[in-house]
Amino acid sequence: MSACFRNSSDEFITGFTQWQQMVLSTEEGESWALLQAMNEVKQRGFERVKFESDSQVLVEAIRTKRRGNSEFLSIVND
Repeated sequence: MSACFRNSSDEFITGFTQWQQMVLSTEEGESWALLQAMNEVKQRGFERVKFESDSQVLVEAIRTKRRGNSEFLSIVND
């Protein structure tokens, strides 16, 4: 997975990549990547952060706070 960080003027600040040997569904991978990006933001001390994703499934799961018994939803709810 990879992430990039931009300032309020949309200029690139920094980025990172991370490789994990896991077998995940697309939805699980998207939610895991967002969780890793959130952890990175916290470690770097960034404030007022806006996250973007191209995964409509992930965005809707977060927006509706959907609950369930899947690995995807357990990652989202973390």
